[in-house]
Amino acid sequence: MDVPPGARVRVWAADEARYGLHDRLRRCWSLRGRRTVKRMQMDYEWGYAFGAVDVISGESELLLLPSVSLGLSLMFLRQIAEREPDAHHVVIWDNAGCHQRPGDESLPANMRLLPLPAYSPELNPVERLWERVRDRVANKVHGTIAALDDAVAQVLKDIYHAPDAIRSLVGIGWLHLQANASSKIL
Repeated sequence: MDVPPGARVRVWAADEARYGLHDRLRRCWSLRGRRTVKRMQMDYEWGYAFGAVDVISGESELLLLPSVSLGLSLMFLRQIAEREPDAHHVVIWDNAGCHQRPGDESLPANMRLLPLPAYSPELNPVERLWERVRDRVANKVHGTIAALDDAVAQVLKDIYHAPDAIRSLVGIGWLHLQANASSKIL
Protein backbone atom coordinates (compact mmCIF):
# COMPACT_ATOMS: atom_id res chain seq x y z
CA MET A 1 0.00 0.00 0.00
CA ASP A 2 1.60 3.21 -1.14
CA VAL A 3 0.51 6.09 1.02
CA PRO A 4 0.79 9.56 -0.55
CA PRO A 5 2.48 12.22 1.57
CA GLY A 6 0.02 13.95 3.88
CA ALA A 7 -2.60 11.18 3.63
CA ARG A 8 -4.51 10.20 6.76
CA VAL A 9 -3.35 6.91 8.28
CA ARG A 10 -5.34 5.12 10.98
CA VAL A 11 -3.72 2.40 13.06
CA TRP A 12 -6.09 -0.18 14.53
CA ALA A 13 -5.51 -3.00 17.02
CA ALA A 14 -8.09 -5.70 16.31
CA ASP A 15 -9.14 -9.14 17.49
CA GLU A 16 -12.20 -11.17 18.38
CA ALA A 17 -13.34 -12.63 21.67
CA ARG A 18 -15.54 -15.60 22.39
CA TYR A 19 -18.19 -15.38 25.09
CA GLY A 20 -20.76 -17.93 26.09
CA LEU A 21 -23.18 -19.44 28.52
CA HIS A 22 -20.52 -21.67 30.05
CA ASP A 23 -19.81 -19.33 32.95
CA ARG A 24 -16.41 -18.32 34.13
CA LEU A 25 -16.36 -17.18 37.71
CA ARG A 26 -14.52 -13.96 38.41
CA ARG A 27 -13.40 -12.67 41.74
CA CYS A 28 -16.00 -10.92 43.83
CA TRP A 29 -16.25 -9.36 47.28
CA SER A 30 -17.84 -11.08 50.24
CA LEU A 31 -17.91 -10.72 53.99
CA ARG A 32 -14.83 -11.96 55.80
CA GLY A 33 -15.29 -15.53 56.94
CA ARG A 34 -18.25 -16.11 54.60
CA ARG A 35 -18.05 -18.40 51.61
CA THR A 36 -19.30 -16.83 48.40
CA VAL A 37 -21.90 -18.92 46.60
CA LYS A 38 -22.56 -18.13 42.94
CA ARG A 39 -25.11 -19.64 40.58
CA MET A 40 -23.59 -21.07 37.42
CA GLN A 41 -24.78 -22.03 33.98
CA MET A 42 -23.00 -24.74 31.99
CA ASP A 43 -24.58 -24.50 28.52
CA TYR A 44 -22.33 -24.69 25.48
CA GLU A 45 -23.58 -21.82 23.32
CA TRP A 46 -21.17 -19.16 22.12
CA GLY A 47 -21.07 -15.77 20.46
CA TYR A 48 -18.15 -13.74 19.14
CA ALA A 49 -17.35 -10.06 19.45
CA PHE A 50 -15.08 -8.55 16.83
CA GLY A 51 -13.40 -5.33 17.89
CA ALA A 52 -10.87 -2.84 16.58
CA VAL A 53 -9.47 0.12 18.52
CA ASP A 54 -7.80 3.11 16.90
CA VAL A 55 -4.61 3.41 18.95
CA ILE A 56 -4.40 7.20 18.52
CA SER A 57 -7.99 8.49 18.78
CA GLY A 58 -9.53 5.75 20.93
CA GLU A 59 -12.39 5.28 18.46
CA SER A 60 -13.61 1.74 17.93
CA GLU A 61 -15.37 -0.57 15.49
CA LEU A 62 -17.36 -3.42 17.01
CA LEU A 63 -19.41 -6.28 15.62
CA LEU A 64 -21.21 -9.23 17.27
CA LEU A 65 -21.42 -12.43 15.24
CA PRO A 66 -22.47 -16.04 15.94
CA SER A 67 -19.17 -17.57 14.74
CA VAL A 68 -15.76 -16.81 13.25
CA SER A 69 -14.49 -17.54 9.75
CA LEU A 70 -12.34 -15.99 7.05
CA GLY A 71 -15.46 -14.55 5.42
CA LEU A 72 -16.71 -12.95 8.64
CA SER A 73 -13.24 -11.56 9.39
CA LEU A 74 -13.14 -10.03 5.91
CA MET A 75 -16.59 -8.52 6.49
CA PHE A 76 -15.28 -6.89 9.68
CA LEU A 77 -12.16 -5.55 7.91
CA ARG A 78 -14.37 -4.03 5.23
CA GLN A 79 -16.44 -2.38 7.97
CA ILE A 80 -13.24 -0.76 9.27
CA ALA A 81 -12.17 0.35 5.78
CA GLU A 82 -15.60 1.83 5.01
CA ARG A 83 -15.60 3.89 8.19
CA GLU A 84 -13.27 6.37 6.53
CA PRO A 85 -12.79 5.44 2.84
CA ASP A 86 -10.24 8.18 2.13
CA ALA A 87 -7.90 7.09 4.93
CA HIS A 88 -5.33 4.31 4.86
CA HIS A 89 -5.99 1.71 7.56
CA VAL A 90 -3.29 -0.37 9.22
CA VAL A 91 -4.74 -3.26 11.23
CA ILE A 92 -2.60 -5.04 13.81
CA TRP A 93 -3.86 -8.48 14.77
CA ASP A 94 -2.70 -12.01 15.40
CA ASN A 95 -2.28 -14.85 12.92
CA ALA A 96 -5.39 -16.80 13.91
CA GLY A 97 -6.64 -19.25 11.32
CA CYS A 98 -9.77 -17.14 10.77
CA HIS A 99 -7.76 -13.98 9.95
CA GLN A 100 -6.67 -12.79 6.55
CA ARG A 101 -2.94 -12.65 5.89
CA PRO A 102 -0.94 -9.64 4.73
CA GLY A 103 -1.13 -9.28 0.96
CA ASP A 104 -4.45 -11.12 0.64
CA GLU A 105 -6.11 -10.09 -2.63
CA SER A 106 -9.55 -9.82 -1.03
CA LEU A 107 -8.53 -7.02 1.37
CA PRO A 108 -9.82 -3.51 0.73
CA ALA A 109 -7.35 -1.41 -1.28
CA ASN A 110 -6.89 1.07 1.57
CA MET A 111 -5.95 -1.57 4.16
CA ARG A 112 -2.71 -3.14 5.31
CA LEU A 113 -2.35 -5.94 7.88
CA LEU A 114 0.48 -6.21 10.38
CA PRO A 115 0.48 -9.57 12.19
CA LEU A 116 1.53 -9.90 15.81
CA PRO A 117 3.97 -12.65 16.83
CA ALA A 118 2.38 -15.98 17.70
CA TYR A 119 1.19 -16.50 21.28
CA SER A 120 1.52 -12.85 22.32
CA PRO A 121 -1.93 -11.57 23.31
CA GLU A 122 -0.31 -9.19 25.81
CA LEU A 123 0.90 -7.09 22.84
CA ASN A 124 -2.63 -6.42 21.61
CA PRO A 125 -4.37 -3.65 23.59
CA VAL A 126 -7.82 -4.76 22.42
CA GLU A 127 -7.43 -7.68 24.87
CA ARG A 128 -7.95 -5.11 27.67
CA LEU A 129 -11.28 -4.24 26.08
CA TRP A 130 -12.35 -7.89 26.26
CA GLU A 131 -11.36 -8.01 29.94
CA ARG A 132 -13.66 -5.06 30.60
CA VAL A 133 -16.51 -6.82 28.79
CA ARG A 134 -15.93 -10.05 30.74
CA ASP A 135 -15.84 -8.15 34.04
CA ARG A 136 -19.23 -6.58 33.33
CA VAL A 137 -21.04 -9.78 32.26
CA ALA A 138 -19.35 -12.28 34.62
CA ASN A 139 -20.90 -13.85 37.72
CA LYS A 140 -24.42 -13.60 36.29
CA VAL A 141 -26.67 -16.26 34.81
CA HIS A 142 -28.01 -14.92 31.53
CA GLY A 143 -30.29 -17.83 30.63
CA THR A 144 -30.05 -17.66 26.84
CA ILE A 145 -27.39 -16.68 24.34
CA ALA A 146 -29.70 -13.88 23.14
CA ALA A 147 -29.77 -12.39 26.66
CA LEU A 148 -25.97 -12.64 26.86
CA ASP A 149 -25.68 -11.05 23.39
CA ASP A 150 -27.78 -8.14 24.67
CA ALA A 151 -25.60 -7.77 27.78
CA VAL A 152 -22.38 -7.83 25.74
CA ALA A 153 -23.88 -5.40 23.21
CA GLN A 154 -24.76 -2.96 26.01
CA VAL A 155 -21.21 -3.06 27.38
CA LEU A 156 -19.78 -2.54 23.89
CA LYS A 157 -22.23 0.30 23.24
CA ASP A 158 -21.05 2.04 26.41
CA ILE A 159 -17.44 1.55 25.32
CA TYR A 160 -18.13 2.72 21.75
CA HIS A 161 -19.45 6.04 23.04
CA ALA A 162 -16.45 6.61 25.32
CA PRO A 163 -13.28 7.00 23.22
CA ASP A 164 -11.47 8.52 26.21
CA ALA A 165 -12.06 5.32 28.17
CA ILE A 166 -10.75 3.28 25.25
CA ARG A 167 -7.73 5.55 24.97
CA SER A 168 -7.03 4.86 28.66
CA LEU A 169 -7.17 1.12 27.90
CA VAL A 170 -4.80 1.45 24.96
CA GLY A 171 -2.55 3.70 27.01
CA ILE A 172 0.44 5.69 25.95
CA GLY A 173 2.58 2.59 25.62
CA TRP A 174 4.80 1.18 22.93
CA LEU A 175 2.01 0.82 20.36
CA HIS A 176 0.87 4.43 20.63
CA LEU A 177 4.43 5.73 20.32
CA GLN A 178 5.21 3.39 17.44
CA ALA A 179 2.03 4.37 15.58
CA ASN A 180 2.92 8.05 15.87
CA ALA A 181 6.50 7.42 14.71
CA SER A 182 5.68 5.08 11.84
CA SER A 183 2.73 7.11 10.49
CA LYS A 184 5.30 9.38 8.84
CA ILE A 185 6.85 6.48 6.91
CA LEU A 186 3.75 4.43 6.03
